[in-house]
Amino acid sequence: MRGEDNPRSVPYSSFPVRPMSHALNATFASAPSMPAGTEPRYAVLKTSAITVAMKSDVAKTHSRERSKRSVLTRAPSTRITATRYRAVCAARRIGTGNAIRHLPFDWPRCRLRYFRGIADLVRLRATFREELIMSAVVVVGLGWGDEGKGKIVDAIAAERGARLVLRFNGGPNAGHTVVPGIDLKSLPAGTAPPSWHDRVFRLHQVPSGIFTPGCVSICGPGTVIDPDGFLAELAEVQELGGDVSTILLSDRAHVVLQSHRDRDRLLEAARHATSPSLEQGTTKRGVGPCYEDRAAHIGLRLGDLLDGAYLDEYLPFFAAEQSRRLGAYGGSPVDARALRDQCDQWADALRPRIVDSFLLVRDALARNDTIILEGQLGVGRDVDWGIYPYVTSSGTTAGSAAAGTGVPVTAIREVIGVAKAFSTSVGSGPFVTEVHGAEAMRFREAGGSETEHEYGVTTGRPRRCGWLDAVATRQAAQINGCTGIALTKVDALEGFDEVKIATSYDQGGKAIDYVPSNTRTIGHLSPVYELFPGWTGGTRDVRVWSELPAAARTYADAVQDACGVPVAYAGTGPTRLALAPRHS
Repeated sequence: MRGEDNPRSVPYSSFPVRPMSHALNATFASAPSMPAGTEPRYAVLKTSAITVAMKSDVAKTHSRERSKRSVLTRAPSTRITATRYRAVCAARRIGTGNAIRHLPFDWPRCRLRYFRGIADLVRLRATFREELIMSAVVVVGLGWGDEGKGKIVDAIAAERGARLVLRFNGGPNAGHTVVPGIDLKSLPAGTAPPSWHDRVFRLHQVPSGIFTPGCVSICGPGTVIDPDGFLAELAEVQELGGDVSTILLSDRAHVVLQSHRDRDRLLEAARHATSPSLEQGTTKRGVGPCYEDRAAHIGLRLGDLLDGAYLDEYLPFFAAEQSRRLGAYGGSPVDARALRDQCDQWADALRPRIVDSFLLVRDALARNDTIILEGQLGVGRDVDWGIYPYVTSSGTTAGSAAAGTGVPVTAIREVIGVAKAFSTSVGSGPFVTEVHGAEAMRFREAGGSETEHEYGVTTGRPRRCGWLDAVATRQAAQINGCTGIALTKVDALEGFDEVKIATSYDQGGKAIDYVPSNTRTIGHLSPVYELFPGWTGGTRDVRVWSELPAAARTYADAVQDACGVPVAYAGTGPTRLALAPRHS
């Protein structure tokens, strides 16, 4: 609200203004005046001379009695709200600090007059930060994948009315199970629920925001897209009642080809032929070779499909290069003509969906829309921080979310790390808390439906299971800078007499509280558990935190203490509504 319209505002002329030092006064006196009627948004400190003058002035007046001073010139015709004046006064009490170059400045028709200390600028910038920085939420996995990120993205997108959901990494190797639903009590009498209500969707490349009305879902520049698989997935979602009209693809995303899948399969076979222990457990969807081509600057992007002249020039070289790489493992050559025809078919089918995602992100930020950045897999499979080489080929962390979508890091206000109440993993590599036999099967078959059983969404392989590894979860939360944890599948622990959390590792009699960088070292570690009482029931489909069993809340508190991050949500079932926020 402008000062003139606010009955609680007071005139600037009632505020005392302390004289500036001569150097600072001269600098501002020489600055160009703003045109009449202009409302300046930024006050810019352009030279080091200003900083020196300001520091000098602060030093001269440091011992003086602190009093309320206006930072603006006297302007009898202009008014400032009392709330903002109090914020300015509060800024004066924090001492000096580092200089900054820009100050958010929303008050109308005023020129900068005086700042008592550089820290005033810092504090004022923080005061108005909420007005200038938009809201983006990142959802990342804190394990090795399969934590329930799709459910959390679907739930918070609906809860917060998200207008943009972007996948920032991965491709057809992902598998997010989403069971969207709405509270039928909220529907007007006689109104039928949406056709997708309480249906099971297994999403691979389609983002999990598609069941939020008015939300645009985009596969961002950091993803890789299998066009045939994507089109088949759209048809499946549409058949089950989902709206696919708002699903878009970034023209910067790379294309997964049959040659990539062939290379993936042949390379895994070559590793196995050398030694079975070298197998990485890849999904063989061609994701790794596609990212390899991207890094080598020889890949095809979705935007390239729309440029026929470029394809005519480039595909002969591309086909020859793919043939050379496949030939090294005994694969068949790539036919450039057939690939050209395939690209034309994809272009015709995908043309309406291929967009420059930067423009959509830019406009959403300008409107202050809620944006959710959806990750695939977890930190345990991150190419830099995971159990290398048993990792994916893209970044799975919150830092990668900004690069993979074009959302600036300064717009990310919240990072939700998703952790399952017990640990699971698909693929090869060390797994410190893994259990076997009947105990593993009990985890794997937990839940009230087949949808909830622990088998890979993409491959169907049984997941390896174990107790919650708080060491790996804590390190993942620290790397991501998590502001909250969504603890999923709490209901799956019903019936255990006691539940365990690995709070440290034993390395030859020495306790360590971090995940070593050497993957072979991890394979020789043993978990050190803390035990907690179990619970027999009462968690299924609970939506209010206080209604969870006391033992379940104690377990969530223990996870929170072990990881050093608040547990913000408890998942109590597969559906969107089966989620208990800690603070409603």
